[in-house]
Amino acid sequence: MLKREFTLREKILILVLAILALILLYVSLIYIPVNNTIRDNQDKIDNLQSAIMIEEVKNQRLHNMEEAISQAEKDDMKPIADYDNATNVITYLNTITANTSNYQLSFKPVSINDYLAVRAIDMSFTCDSYVTAENIVGQLEYGPYYARVLELNINNGTVRYTTGSGTVSVNLTVVFFEYAGN
Repeated sequence: MLKREFTLREKILILVLAILALILLYVSLIYIPVNNTIRDNQDKIDNLQSAIMIEEVKNQRLHNMEEAISQAEKDDMKPIADYDNATNVITYLNTITANTSNYQLSFKPVSINDYLAVRAIDMSFTCDSYVTAENIVGQLEYGPYYARVLELNINNGTVRYTTGSGTVSVNLTVVFFEYAGN
């Protein structure tokens, strides 16, 4: 068909076009897919490293909790009393308030959340010194039953600072925790 020979300029132009076509073919078929694959794999690696880090943190927390449980077992922690421990609590409160001149207890309704029963008691008493008041509050907090003292208010009434004698009025709320079962 064409019998004419290409000029040097046309040959160079065809060569440049062929090189450009090869470069375009290389970029579209190899370079871009490989870079996309590399980027996707790097994202996967980053996600996996994040997941590994999260699992390591979880594992460390679990290990810390296991150590705390082990330490608590070694410390022979007091058990949580079973639900409806009211008789024992009243007896205990009567025992620790024996050194007071008077006391008053007001029981709030027991609230049960999942496996835990919370028995709140408003308590007021009068005793002869800060030391006695401090001992009673300490016995409430660190006694044989799980309890926390809340809303503590101590009024020095007629305590004389020189002798330490007189009366001390104490108002507090103590919360006893009991195991409510299923």
